[in-house]
Amino acid sequence: MDGPLDHSRFDSAPMTEDQDVASSSSESPALAEIPNVGRRSAPRLRLSLPATLTAVERSHRCVLMNISRTGAQIALLQPLREGEGAVLKCNVVDRFVIVTRTEFSVNALAFEEPISHEDVLAIRSYHENFEERERRQLIDTARSWVSGNDPDERAL
Repeated sequence: MDGPLDHSRFDSAPMTEDQDVASSSSESPALAEIPNVGRRSAPRLRLSLPATLTAVERSHRCVLMNISRTGAQIALLQPLREGEGAVLKCNVVDRFVIVTRTEFSVNALAFEEPISHEDVLAIRSYHENFEERERRQLIDTARSWVSGNDPDERAL
């Protein structure tokens, strides 16, 4: 970049170094509010977690692709129709949702009641540790099977 930075493209004036230091020292990074940008009513957390979407007709296994305080996006084999209601379950989330958009095998969902900021953080923590927990569970299952302590094995 040869010239000065053009700030006219941004919504607000740039922060001075003093403002940046003051705002970062007064709030914990984990609990700091993230400003809304664009058309979103709340910032999105991108993930990939197994979830269940229970509709009137049946229960669907799905993948939670992203979540915010006001909604979520899921991938599933047979997406629901726009306007249809269901219950989304994944870790601490157990909420009634309305399908707001359907594209191929992806549904955009709006929560009937927004979830708390703490629930979003709990989902983030669950996502960060999910792979390790699954790996440990697989190792424990294999160990039990090899040692003959597999509770699923039934005598014939």
